[in-house]
Amino acid sequence: MRAQSPTSKFIPTSTITTTRLVSSPHSNIRDQRADSSVNSRVTKITTYQTRPKTTITTTTTYRPVIETRTVRLCTDKRCQGHEQHIEQLTQENQQLHQRIFELQQEIEQTSLCQRQHTNTYSCEIDNIRKLYEESQINHKSEIEYLTQEITQYKTQFQHSDDQVKYLTQQLRKQSSNENLENQITLLTTEMERLNMIILEKNNFVEQLTQKINELDSELINKENIIENQESNSSKLRKQYQEACNQVVLIRSELDRQLETIQQQERNIFLLNQDKQAIEQYTFILEQKEQQLQQLRSNIQLLEMRLQEQQTTIQAQYKEIDNLMLRLDSANQQIDYYQTESDELQKYRNILQNELEMSKQENVKLQDQITKLKQQQTDLTKTIEKLKLDLNQQLSSISQDFNFELQSKNDELEQNKSQYQLELTVITKKFQEENYQLRINNEDLQNEINQLNNVNQILQNTVDEKINDISNLKNQYTQLYSEYNTYKMKLQEENHKLKLEIEDALITSNQLQQKKNSYESTIMELNLVINQLQQQITQQQNELNSLKYKSGEEYSTLRIQIEQLDQNNIQLQTIRSRLQKDYEEKLNELKDLQDKFNQYKQTTQQTIKDLEKKIYEYEEKLSLLSSEIQRMLFQINQKNDIIQEQTTVLDEYQREIKLLKQQLEESQLQAEEQQKKLELQMNEALTQQREKLFRFESENLSFKSFIEEQNHVIETLSRQIDGMTGDLKYQQQLEEELSKKNSFLTKQLTELQSENAENQFKVEHLLVENKSLKQELEIRIDTESELKFKLDKLIEELAKKQQQINEFEQRIKEYESNQSNEVVQFEEKITYYQNEVETWKKKFIVLNKDYHKTQEDLMMVQAEFDAFKQRGNPTVVRESTSFEVRKSSLYKENISNTKSSQVSQSSQIIVKPLKEVNI
Repeated sequence: MRAQSPTSKFIPTSTITTTRLVSSPHSNIRDQRADSSVNSRVTKITTYQTRPKTTITTTTTYRPVIETRTVRLCTDKRCQGHEQHIEQLTQENQQLHQRIFELQQEIEQTSLCQRQHTNTYSCEIDNIRKLYEESQINHKSEIEYLTQEITQYKTQFQHSDDQVKYLTQQLRKQSSNENLENQITLLTTEMERLNMIILEKNNFVEQLTQKINELDSELINKENIIENQESNSSKLRKQYQEACNQVVLIRSELDRQLETIQQQERNIFLLNQDKQAIEQYTFILEQKEQQLQQLRSNIQLLEMRLQEQQTTIQAQYKEIDNLMLRLDSANQQIDYYQTESDELQKYRNILQNELEMSKQENVKLQDQITKLKQQQTDLTKTIEKLKLDLNQQLSSISQDFNFELQSKNDELEQNKSQYQLELTVITKKFQEENYQLRINNEDLQNEINQLNNVNQILQNTVDEKINDISNLKNQYTQLYSEYNTYKMKLQEENHKLKLEIEDALITSNQLQQKKNSYESTIMELNLVINQLQQQITQQQNELNSLKYKSGEEYSTLRIQIEQLDQNNIQLQTIRSRLQKDYEEKLNELKDLQDKFNQYKQTTQQTIKDLEKKIYEYEEKLSLLSSEIQRMLFQINQKNDIIQEQTTVLDEYQREIKLLKQQLEESQLQAEEQQKKLELQMNEALTQQREKLFRFESENLSFKSFIEEQNHVIETLSRQIDGMTGDLKYQQQLEEELSKKNSFLTKQLTELQSENAENQFKVEHLLVENKSLKQELEIRIDTESELKFKLDKLIEELAKKQQQINEFEQRIKEYESNQSNEVVQFEEKITYYQNEVETWKKKFIVLNKDYHKTQEDLMMVQAEFDAFKQRGNPTVVRESTSFEVRKSSLYKENISNTKSSQVSQSSQIIVKPLKEVNI
């Protein structure tokens, strides 16, 4: 049994040739040397002088190996020991091939696992990008909806501005009345106070919107943090992905910086607005003090006028004349409304009836005066209660403001701590990677030095890996430099934030001081609060209605919360799918290595383009934010103007009612005087008639006394003439009074027409006021919605933080597992290398034994042939070649030439080898 040489599997040669020259055998063959002549019965292989010597030559260019050796012949025909030894060598060779095949399978399994990991991770990255894009689309849709609402508010407020301008022009015409100016100031103060309340509500709404924007930015930051952590986990798996992921991290961190800068600008803008509001509030308080003084003087004047009205009627007539003159001036201004006066004639009859009813109302007014006194006492009590409520509200506002500042400080400190922890983790990871790379380099160098010429093919692959590692090192140095720059930027930003926090604390202290000063001024505003109690009751009713609406909206929001919970469940299922996809995509990482260089070039260009677009979008967003703030400020101003005008109209209505009451009182007094005069005239006439009747009876009865009574008659006639003159004078007075009454009725009709017009305007303004109240209700609803959204976002933030903690735990577990796997893999590699070296040593020993046995066999065959051809000198030249083709080995006997004198010597020696399938 001839066996295959074990060198044929490890040495990549095409042929192995042996040559030998054999002379005729002799008994003294073993004692002779190779330097004798041809007839000296010595076998010669090349020119070696010593016994078996083997030389093995290998080349890296896959050239054939030539082996030359000397062989000593054996006299035995068959040597069983040689055959058994050859069989053992073949079995050991098969075991070696099986071990190599098992190692190849394990390597392939590890490569498949890595590909699966890469595939799953790429799927997760794609899904995360899709979610981020969808969130951006949703934010854009919300911004568009808000812009549409703002345009609608613009149109509404423009219409209201036009109406307000029209009314202000008319009111300026009527502002010539001196008595009305004092009351207008009162109404303006009330309007300003209400405007301040509306401004506070608008500021509160803006604060809520800003909080929502801040929470959205924090959510985006949390999502970016999650992506960064996932990217860090991917870096540990494949080092060549670190560059791409860190580019994404840098971009996200730049976005964060921009968002923080925008938030700082917004905070500065809000602080400036607060300062302006405080200045306006101080100015308004000064105006209110002046107005209070004016009100006190007006009250004193009114008391004096009441005393004058009670003392003399003539003074009232004079005041009526003055009012007539003023009304004439007002009539000249009311020519614009003559077209509408025809429709208002119907109200004249109603007003006449009202004049009759006013007499009865005078009695009731006295009763009401007593009631008003009681109400004043009640109002004082309510004022004290309102003072306490205002003080409590101010204290609550200050506490909320301090709490917000503390919460912001805590958040900033938490963010700092998180950044520091992340930086420490990243530095540790980089140090561990450097250490591992150094260890790997040292191991590879040791292995390269230990490997022989047979492992030169593996050396090429190792060189390629070393080049890859050097490239990764260069990338690592670049990224580390970028990391240092980013770290410096973060430190600068933290310093700026500290300075801003200190400024905010200083401003908060100033605001507290101002609050203390304002509390002193609030004590002086109690008189104004008495008049506004009725409005407060109305607002309380409206608040009750708003509470009912808010309850309904709360139920709807609960339904939305349940829907969001379902969406969260769906997201969890999607996350599980993503994890599966993540494991699948790790298998595709090896295929992406070739595409990485091309993608790197394209991504650099796209990154530059995207940075330009981002810069443009940021500029657009800044412009839009400034425009929105400007529009909100204009809307607040318009609301203030509208409220001022409504208060002015209310004051005008009150003044008109007072004038009506005065006119009615004057008319009643005039009517009473007319009745008194008529009674006096009737009494005088009756007396004169009785006297005449008596005189006639006396003339009939006492004619004698006629002459005596002539003097009396003359005197009586003179008295009658005086009385008739008095009657004529009284008739003239009655005519003048009738004329005055007619004139007053005309004025009343005109005033009633004006009143009707003013009532129409007031109704129109009330409608507008209702619309504004509805808008306020809508804003309050939006505030409640925003509060609910804030709570919801806070819950989402808590959930995201939990998810982040879970991801961090997973990453730590994965890192520990990965480190253990790396250690195990390195141990396996060392174990396999040691096994290879041991098998290599065994192979060398077995190869030597194999060649020795082969030489012995050849010598035995030569001796056997020489024994057959004894006596006949022969020269044998035999050449054998071994060739390896696709793990099949066969032997070719090229040529056998003999020079003999016997016919039997012309035999061809062909000894085929059996193939050994490994």
